[in-house]
Amino acid sequence: MKIKEVEQLTGMKSANIRYYESKELIVPSRQGNNYREYSEEDVEMLRKIKVMRLLGISVEDVRKIFTGELSMEDAVSTRLTELDAEAKSIKETQAACNAILEQHLQINDLSESILSGTPSQWEPRMKQIRMQDADKSFLIKGMLLMAVLPIFYLLMTLAHGNFINTGNPDGNRIVIGAGCFFILYSYILCIYEGAKGYGLTWSMGAGTNWQAPGLGILSNSYSICSIGLVLFGAIYGLSIFFTMYLIMGILLCGTRIYFIKKDIHPIKRAVM
Repeated sequence: MKIKEVEQLTGMKSANIRYYESKELIVPSRQGNNYREYSEEDVEMLRKIKVMRLLGISVEDVRKIFTGELSMEDAVSTRLTELDAEAKSIKETQAACNAILEQHLQINDLSESILSGTPSQWEPRMKQIRMQDADKSFLIKGMLLMAVLPIFYLLMTLAHGNFINTGNPDGNRIVIGAGCFFILYSYILCIYEGAKGYGLTWSMGAGTNWQAPGLGILSNSYSICSIGLVLFGAIYGLSIFFTMYLIMGILLCGTRIYFIKKDIHPIKRAVM
């Protein structure tokens, strides 16, 4: 059967089904035209996956169950432990909400003292908030920032000619080396920014923690990468520039997303 039919039978989207394929949880056969052909066994396997995912068992644990690395009992026991913690968190949240209603608290009366429990008990929820309440538009902003200098250079080139590539092979090698340096430095800086938890937006104004004193907007990884892209574009042309622009955009944005999701940057904890 085709993937559309499998979608109807399982209630899953094709993107989910193919994701499970990539994890080798199901292995559909291929027809002569390279179309996937799903069997009844594949559908039944997807239904089992669906049940486990609805129970909250991770995809990695599902894979381990199918390969025999993890027993169903152990996976469910681990999930029950997680649910107990979640239930306790829900009760504490309910208690805080009830206290606000019972005491008729207003915005000026709110403080962390209303939260029962310890900071460590609230930390999982705080981790979710740090990820949810981050400015995801930095992806677009970073890509735009990375394009500003190359666009300016392109306009200057159209008006006055290429003033970097002189046709001197030795000079070209120096330019390429400088381009490699700026691109490598930008990625190292991107990792540093993510590890330190620096702000996810760029701004020309004061008060943003992406900006080093005296450098302003030129201190972040996207703008530094743009310098390297200009140097490569001056030597190799637009096609290489656009290819490297996409590659570096994916690397820089992907790295930032990784640090956001992992939430591994150091946080100064406030005492509740």
